[in-house]
Amino acid sequence: NLTEATRLTGGVRYSLDNTHLGNAQTTYCLFGDFSSPYDAPPPPCQSLADSGAFDGLFGPTALPSVQEQWDNVSWKAVVDHDITADLLGYATVSTGYKQGAILERGDNGINGVEPETNINYETGLRSKLLDDSANLNFTLFLMEYEDLQVSTSQIINGVPSVGFTNAGQARSRGAELEGLWQFTPTDQIGGYLT
Repeated sequence: NLTEATRLTGGVRYSLDNTHLGNAQTTYCLFGDFSSPYDAPPPPCQSLADSGAFDGLFGPTALPSVQEQWDNVSWKAVVDHDITADLLGYATVSTGYKQGAILERGDNGINGVEPETNINYETGLRSKLLDDSANLNFTLFLMEYEDLQVSTSQIINGVPSVGFTNAGQARSRGAELEGLWQFTPTDQIGGYLT
């Protein structure tokens, strides 16, 4: 409590994420590939191998053990103030984090996504109306992302595939108005506009 009507809130979070993929083998086939973990032989492309036409192209390939580690410090700071007994104003700055991922591995190294981070700025009003039977809230927000993780659609060996990649920077900003009215002990109506 800074004063009777004004409060300051803060917090910090430390994250440490480890991802480990053990040894594995993969077999590449005409319509995709089949993988199995921990050195177990993957299912063969039997009809192709028996034909002899694709010798050497579809045999099992050893995949090395890989490990990735990410860490992050996220934080949040909020100040809120009772403008009146029924009206609260606030402002928040906070950061966020989503860990990276290993998508695939092979002779060319590791393919993955980097961690996503963001910073969020928010300010608004919270009000109580009609003897506390209703409330009306207004919010302004701005979120800025670095290394945003997005899903992608691509063709690999003629087969549609869904993956993930880092899209770089992104921004989300806007305003929100939200209301709720409890007009009888058992009935309420609410709505929002964003």
